[in-house]
Amino acid sequence: PEELNDHMLFTHSPPLDLLVRTSGVRRLSDFMLWQASSSNTQLCFVDVYWPQFGLRHLIPILLNYQRAVWARSRQEGGKVGGRRVGGVASLSVAAEGEVGERAAVSHRRQRIAKGRSPRPFVLLLFIASLVLLVAHLAYGLHWADPDKFSLLTKTEVKEDYLLTDSELRDPELLPHLLRPNPHKATYSNMMLFLRCQVESYAFGPNRWGSPEELDAELTRRQEAKAQRRGKKFVEEMKGLRMRTRDARIAKRNEEAAHEHRWVGVDGQVGQQVCETCGQEIEVEEF
Repeated sequence: PEELNDHMLFTHSPPLDLLVRTSGVRRLSDFMLWQASSSNTQLCFVDVYWPQFGLRHLIPILLNYQRAVWARSRQEGGKVGGRRVGGVASLSVAAEGEVGERAAVSHRRQRIAKGRSPRPFVLLLFIASLVLLVAHLAYGLHWADPDKFSLLTKTEVKEDYLLTDSELRDPELLPHLLRPNPHKATYSNMMLFLRCQVESYAFGPNRWGSPEELDAELTRRQEAKAQRRGKKFVEEMKGLRMRTRDARIAKRNEEAAHEHRWVGVDGQVGQQVCETCGQEIEVEEF
């Protein structure tokens, strides 16, 4: 809307005679109704999404616009044409009493005086068709590879392209959008990145260089992660074995512990033996 306002008010380009708006998220413009009425721009709304907007929708709009111009020309008694007065778009009307060729000549002089050349209806139709053709080719490329222009979250970019937080927070390297977190309102805002911009930086010479090098780095990190997990598992198993052995020894010692009951040995003075385990000791009597 700001660019359109600047075009209408501050540039010396031809004013807008017809503005077409489509439905859906992608609109040609958010041009307001009061702006259209104040600048004598005819506003037309088509309930068709922009990617499906084609010549079969444009041609009836141009025909209705041309009929409206002719009807106003008959009401005003002369030829109606667009011109710019004081930086604001308006319609020029031929002098009263001038009709036909004289009105057309007068209107042509007004347009030349304002630095504009005549814009026939056929030329307007051709230009509009050419613009629509280019737009459809661009959108055809977009819809042919929709993943190229898809949005990625910060987590996806870090995991898939191995980029750091400092790189993701730099708007000059990777422009991004901030949107409220859909999971919970108190969470921090989501950072959304355009896939083609992320791949352009990640596969560039300042980062990984190519998709093959990125895949090699991913493989290396996965192997290193698997090795760390294996090493950690071996250490945990070793510790578990040590704890199991210590517990077994402690249990055996606990079961083997008892209080000796010493009794004398027949025929041997100063010798005693334990009735439970059979341990022998020598005792000196004073």
